[in-house]
Amino acid sequence: MDIMKEVIAHLSSVLDVRVATERPANPPNRLVTVTRTGGGGSVFMDSPRITAHAWAESETQAYLLGMEVAKAMFSLPSASANIAEATQDSFYSNIYPDGTRRWSGSYVLICNR
Repeated sequence: MDIMKEVIAHLSSVLDVRVATERPANPPNRLVTVTRTGGGGSVFMDSPRITAHAWAESETQAYLLGMEVAKAMFSLPSASANIAEATQDSFYSNIYPDGTRRWSGSYVLICNR
């Protein structure tokens, strides 16, 4: 199973924004980027840590988009036969070097291999 492909497909289907693994050179005002930032597993199971960054034109808009992302991440187990659980490890605000606002959430998924 390609967990990144599955997460991006799910988020793209439920969010009204572009979802990608990288922020493009000329990004739209609202964007979600997704990265695998860790995790482990065994022969039968994978427990990836996924960080999703919600980018927007203001702190408030980034927070609201981040909350939409969290809701979508929590719905992964009901949307995928491969994902048994989704938990949020952290949710925080940060400012990108160019001044763009974003809210980031880290999630741990429990998946079949």
